Amino acid sequence: MARWGKWLELLFGCVVNWLNRDGDYWGHRLKSVLLVVPEKLGGEMVMRVLVLGGVAVILSCVAAVTLPLQSGARKLALQGDVRRPTLQSDVKPTLQSDVKPGSQSDGRRAVFQAPTVSTFSIVAIDPVNGDLGVAVASRYFSVGSVVPWALAGVGAVATQANVNVGYGPRGIDLLRQGLPAKEVLDKLLAEDTFEGKDGRQVAIVDAHGNVAAYTGSNAPNWAGDRQGKTWSAQGNILVGPQVPEAMGRAFESTQGELAERLYAALKAGDDAGGDKRGHQSASMLVVRKQGGRNINNDRYIYVNVDDNPKPLAELRRLLDLNLFYLYGEASDRLLTAGKKKEALEAQQTAARYAPEQADSHIGLGFLQYVNGNKEAALAEFRQAQKMDKDFRKQFDATIQFSPELKGILEDKDFLAKLFPNK
Repeated sequence: MARWGKWLELLFGCVVNWLNRDGDYWGHRLKSVLLVVPEKLGGEMVMRVLVLGGVAVILSCVAAVTLPLQSGARKLALQGDVRRPTLQSDVKPTLQSDVKPGSQSDGRRAVFQAPTVSTFSIVAIDPVNGDLGVAVASRYFSVGSVVPWALAGVGAVATQANVNVGYGPRGIDLLRQGLPAKEVLDKLLAEDTFEGKDGRQVAIVDAHGNVAAYTGSNAPNWAGDRQGKTWSAQGNILVGPQVPEAMGRAFESTQGELAERLYAALKAGDDAGGDKRGHQSASMLVVRKQGGRNINNDRYIYVNVDDNPKPLAELRRLLDLNLFYLYGEASDRLLTAGKKKEALEAQQTAARYAPEQADSHIGLGFLQYVNGNKEAALAEFRQAQKMDKDFRKQFDATIQFSPELKGILEDKDFLAKLFPNK
C-alpha cells in the first residue's frame, strides 16, 4: 500500500502544482493524507481515489488554460482597453484617450472594438416664427441623447462624428452671449483640447439665421456638409454627397412648419442612400418660446427613437402624435379665449395627424357644434362612437371639463339623434 501512497502523492502533487502556486502548504497536507489514507482503506477504495484523482487532473488542465486568459483580460481591463463606443466612425472608443486601442502605438491588443457608426443631421431655423431645430438619424443607440441641442430664441447645434458632446451645451452658452454662429464654431474648435478634433463634425444656426458648419479632415468618409440660407445638412459614413444635397432640396421644397420640413429633409437623406451601415435611432428637437405642451415649456417638439430597425418610420409616428397633442391643446386654449373658428381650425389640424384617434373626432364634433354646423358635428361624433366603446363617458367628461360646451346638453333633438336608445 506504500506504493499506492507514493503514486497518489505524485498524482495529487501535480494537481497541487497546477492549481495552486502556493503549493508547499497544501502539498504537505495532501502528502500526509495520501500516505495515511491508503493504508487504512481496501483496494476498491484506493481505486475510487485514483478515479477521483484523474478527474482532478482533467479539471486542472482546463484551469491551466483558462486562468491565464482570465488574468490577462483582467490586466487589460485595468489598463483601460475595455471602453464604451462613442459617436465616431473610425473606432476611437473615447474622446480622452492618448492612443487608439489596437494601434501599433498602443502596444496591446484591444479586447473590445466599438462598431462603426454613421450619422446625418440637419439644423435649421424658421425665419417667420423663429422656430429652431435639429433632426438626426444614425446607426448609433439613442442618438437623441448626444447630437441635438437647442434653446428657444438662441440657436441650435448638432455635434457628431468623433463627437465632442460638450460642443452642444458650450455652443448654446456662447450663442446666448450674443456670438454669431461662425464665431461660436471658431471658439469651440479653439477650446477643444481632446484627442481627435480633426474627426469632429458640427453645425450651428443662431437666432438671426446665421449658419456655420465644420467637417474635420479625419471625419470618416464619406463626410461633408451643405448649407442653405437657413439650414445646414451634414453627415459621415454616408454613401456620398448626394445625401446632404437631397436633404437641402427637400427642406427648401417642403411646405409647412419647421418640424415637417426637418422630417422631410431627414427622409430625403435616407432615401438618397443615407448611411452605409443601416439604421438604429433618430431624433427631432424643435424649440419655440412657450410653445411646448403644458406650462412654461419651450421644447415644442422633442421625440426620440432610441433603438428600432425602422427609426424614421417610428419617428414619423411619434411626430404625428406630438403634433396632434400640440394642436389639440392649442384648440382648447383658443376655445377658452372665445375664438371658436380658430379653435376649430386647430382641432382640424390635430385630427389630420391622428385620424385613428377617437379623441380627434370627439374634439371636432364639439367644435363643429359650437360653430353652428350640427350635421358635421353629428358625423364626427358617430365616427367616434364606432372607434370607442366608452364614447359616452368621453363625451360627458369633455363637457364636464369644458364649460363652453355645456350648451349641447340642452339640445334635446341633437342628443336624441346621437343617442337614439337613451
